[in-house]
Amino acid sequence: MTGLRLVVHEGSGSTGRVLADVALAPGASWVAGPGARWRYDAGPLADGIRRATLREVAPLPAYQARRAYAVAIDARGPGVPVALDGEPHTVSLLLDAAAPTARCADQTFEPAYAVPAWRRRWDGACRTRIDGTGLRCRSGSVRYPCRVSLAVDELRCLLAAVARAEEAHHVAYGAYCSMCTGLLDIPQPPFTTWIAVGTTASFSAAAAHSAAPGLVCRWESARVPALSCGAEPW
Repeated sequence: MTGLRLVVHEGSGSTGRVLADVALAPGASWVAGPGARWRYDAGPLADGIRRATLREVAPLPAYQARRAYAVAIDARGPGVPVALDGEPHTVSLLLDAAAPTARCADQTFEPAYAVPAWRRRWDGACRTRIDGTGLRCRSGSVRYPCRVSLAVDELRCLLAAVARAEEAHHVAYGAYCSMCTGLLDIPQPPFTTWIAVGTTASFSAAAAHSAAPGLVCRWESARVPALSCGAEPW
């Protein structure tokens, strides 16, 4: 275990004011559990962190990732600047306490007042305590079977399901299909729109989400990598 570091910046990206920068060094304080699971158990506070756990979880179908991890951190202590409720906040996770550029994940959260209630289901938001001494940032709710919380992840998951159905159709009939029965049987997440076109040699599919206007994800079977997402008209 190479340690763990959590950095919270005010604003979008890593150039804003640092609200928190806490780290747990590698060593005997990390206790290994069954499977790929670790728990930090140092007794007294370590750089403001009370508890930390890290465990490997099944890959997200939306990303087709090899490995994924769930991280839980409870960090608190004196000397943290007052968080501004009107600013977005960027949370960076590093799985090496001594490597400031080895980021494992970055996520920007908008202030709660700036995110419409219907969109928080996907995007999540940050809230500060009334006295400004605490900041809580949460992603949107995780929905099964995709186990994702962002609109773009839901599109990736949907297109991965379309691709599996297309490949099954090709095995059965020797060709890909265009919106055939096998594709229409795929559960469609709310607020998504998608289409698929197939020939004997290849297929393409595109999907959009009302919670991510201007974003389109595409799956092109003849391209490597097949899945891509970007800003374009639907």
